[in-house]
Amino acid sequence: MNSKRTNKQADSKRESSARWAALMRKAQNGDREAYRQLLNELCPVLRSYVRNRVSNIHEVEDVVQEILMGLHKARATYIPNRPFSSWMFAIAKYKLIDYERRLMRKRGPEILSEEVLAEHDISASTYQSSLENDVRSAIAKLPEKQRKVVTMLKLEGHSVKEIAHELNASESAVKVTAHRAYKALKKILEKS
Repeated sequence: MNSKRTNKQADSKRESSARWAALMRKAQNGDREAYRQLLNELCPVLRSYVRNRVSNIHEVEDVVQEILMGLHKARATYIPNRPFSSWMFAIAKYKLIDYERRLMRKRGPEILSEEVLAEHDISASTYQSSLENDVRSAIAKLPEKQRKVVTMLKLEGHSVKEIAHELNASESAVKVTAHRAYKALKKILEKS
C-alpha cells in the first residue's frame, strides 16, 4: 500500500514537472497566459517548500516572492526538455541560501541551516554537472570551425580579436560563426 502511494506521488510530481515545462516553453515563446498559469501553480508548491525551511512564518511570503523573481529573471536559462522541477528548485535553494546569509549577517552565524546547505550542494551540483555534460556533448556535435570558436571564446576565455588572429579571419566573421554556433547549440540542447 505504501509503495503504491509513493509511486503515485512520484508520478504526480513527474506530471507536474512536465506540465510546468510545457507552460514555461509557451511562456518563453511569449504566451502570457501560460506564464500566469505557471506562476499560479508554482506559488503553493514554493510556499510549502519555503515553509518547511524558514522558521519565521512572517518571512515565508517574502522568500517566495524572491524565488518567483529569481525564476522570472532566469526564465530564459531554462532549457526545454530538461527537468523543470530541478531547475526551479535549484533557483529556490539559491534564494533560500541568500535569505539565510542575510539572517546570518543580522543575527550571527548560528542561523545558517546545515540542511539547506547540504540540499543545495547535492541537487544544484547534480543539475550543474548534468547541464555541463550536455553542453560539452552539444559542442562536440558542432562543425569544426564553430566548435573551435565556441571553445576558444567560452571555455578558454580568448577575446574575439585573439580568435580572429588565430584563425586568420576577421572579427566580424568570428562573431558570425559564434552566433551560428549558439543557434546550433540551442537546437541541439532542445532536442536532447
